[in-house]
Amino acid sequence: MTNETPLAADWKLLVSVGPCAVFHVACIIRHRLYIHGGLTNVQSKMPVNNLYWLDLQTGIWNESHAEGSPCLSHHSSVAWQDRYVLLIGGWDGRSRTSSLHCFDTETSKWKQLETSGYPKDAGLSSHSAIVCTGGRILVIGREGSLHTHRKHSSGHMLTGDISQGKWLYTVLSKDIDSRSGHSCSGSGNSIYLIGGRDDKFVETMDSICAPSEISKDVAQKLKLICEKLSRLSKMPSGRKNHVAIGGYGFIVVHGGETFDGKHRQPVGEMYVLCTKKVIEFFKIGTSSVARAGHVCCCYGDKILIHGGITGKENTVKGDTFELDFL
Repeated sequence: MTNETPLAADWKLLVSVGPCAVFHVACIIRHRLYIHGGLTNVQSKMPVNNLYWLDLQTGIWNESHAEGSPCLSHHSSVAWQDRYVLLIGGWDGRSRTSSLHCFDTETSKWKQLETSGYPKDAGLSSHSAIVCTGGRILVIGREGSLHTHRKHSSGHMLTGDISQGKWLYTVLSKDIDSRSGHSCSGSGNSIYLIGGRDDKFVETMDSICAPSEISKDVAQKLKLICEKLSRLSKMPSGRKNHVAIGGYGFIVVHGGETFDGKHRQPVGEMYVLCTKKVIEFFKIGTSSVARAGHVCCCYGDKILIHGGITGKENTVKGDTFELDFL
């Protein structure tokens, strides 16, 4: 620990040995934590196409050898219909793409889906995606290719059907601040975009709802933590490649790479964003588990993180942690 006072919550090692990956994606379907792609060497520009899952009941990692898995990093993923791992966009080793791929966890088969509506001269990387109410997927982030040079950013709603294999991107807004390596979390009737730039740390998208990712019990524990802490007088420093997960009025933020110049390696800083009335930040402290480019999911009453880079050498890790409320 780097704190002078004990943390109210910290990361407890769940599985020490697993797939080493950074800028990969993850989602939970039933009792499995699926991870896909990313980089195994942070200096590499060529992503991998590995698909693994952690059986959360046994703690054992497994690897899929199904054909058709795409090579991607800096992509996003969502669990769809509690059956499919849906991959959205990403870097394929040559360009940024807006393509969609899905893995059927029941048949263990991959399928590339047909898409329309996305600009042909652009792509997606280091973006975010979240399933919203009504069966829509909100996709937010900086577009690649020609649009990158204009720092163009927009939000899209993605709709479609797995069985028909056709999906449509619909422009939601072109007024969203340009972000890359940010996080996207739902709480109440709003979506909260965090980080991904050195200013405007939080951006709120109102009247868009997403199911809570954390349980009510976890939210209650976060509420009790905040009641014992003093809210921050100003926003945390800007950061990217962190993780965030939330619901029921609270969002947990961990790690990342800061823009303030005080740190030259991934940080272990942990915050709680309270969205009940006005936006308030509470700092839980600084964990010894410092990561960037990792992934975060919720399984029942457990918040899990996996992989990412750490230390001055940006070592790629393969361990899995659970948030322990001390």
